[in-house]
Parts: sequence; C-alpha cells; structure tokens
Amino acid sequence: ALPGGWGLPVPDSDVECGLFAACKMTETRFRRVLAHYYASVTHLDHQIGRLLATLTGRGFTKNLLVYCADHGDYMGQHGLVATGKQPYETLLRVPLLIAGLARQRRAAADPALAQLTDVMPTALEAAGLPIPAGVQGASLVPQLRRARQPLRDYAFCELAPGVRVVKNQRYKLVEGTADVPNGLYDLVNDPHEWHNVY
Repeated sequence: ALPGGWGLPVPDSDVECGLFAACKMTETRFRRVLAHYYASVTHLDHQIGRLLATLTGRGFTKNLLVYCADHGDYMGQHGLVATGKQPYETLLRVPLLIAGLARQRRAAADPALAQLTDVMPTALEAAGLPIPAGVQGASLVPQLRRARQPLRDYAFCELAPGVRVVKNQRYKLVEGTADVPNGLYDLVNDPHEWHNVY
C-alpha cells in the first residue's frame, strides 16, 4: 500500500534526474522506491538481530538499547521523495525505541511527546549517573517504567537554516523562512498536512 499523503507530481527540485528517475516519477516507479526503502529497513532489522545475538552469546544481557534517527523520510508525502525543506510529520516523527531498562514496560507504544534531547538524560539515569544541570532534555525512565503524565505539553525542533517547529498532540506551528512558508496544521483532522490554516 502507498503511504498516506502520497501524491504526484514530484517537484523538480526534489531530486536530480537519474535518482529513481524522479523527474519522470510515476506510481510504478514510486512503488520501486518504496520497495528499496522497505528492503533497507529489513536489512537494518537483520543487522540489529545479529548485534543482539552476539551480545547475548557473549554473556552481555544487561544492555540499554536505544534506536533513534535524526530525521524521517518524505516517502512521497506531497510528492516529495528524497529531499525537501517542508517540516512534514514524515520528516519529524522519527523512531525512538528503548529496550533493556530494568522494570521497563514491555511492548508499550507511548504517545507522549519526546525529543532526541531526552536520550542522553535517559541513558544517564538508567546508568545511575547524575544528569548535569542545564540539560535541555528530560529523562524518559519514569515514562518507560509506567504510563504517567507526559513529560511535556509541547515538543520543539529546529531545521537549518531558521525553520522552527513547535507542536503538541493536535497542532503543529511552523515558523518559516523565504523558502518554507509559515504553517499551522491540525494533525488530528488533517494528519497528512494538506491544509495550512496559518
């Protein structure tokens, strides 16, 4: 199935001609792009499995594993495939999986807003080390052990150069630049961000 929010045409500025023939993108070609993407995810899953098996085989069973990314991929949202400047959710909502914490809830997806700045204080608390004053993030350890009130009401990010985003569970506000328009999106009623109500 094609991702929600997928659409044609791909803007000419998205990728150079030749990379998946983006300048002549069709649904069939995009499905090939998607197949390559899913293949890379499967390959990565396999390699993580090998890493875990190696650790277990060598007796290392008390590990805190954190898997995250610095950005997502457009995967066809609004016709974008490889690059772009629009801070759509497909670019901003990245994987953050944490496993191995003592007394952690298992197989629990948590809708609480987290930021990548939370990874370092989470690792420090899990290791029993103090979190330095002035750290921007917050430890996710309490959230990982039991569902509770979210750490924050709003999450922030900044995309270079000068595009800033603040969001809560429902709305996303974008402070743009000359290349990226200001934006306000209702992520509950418009999850694919078709209607900028700024």
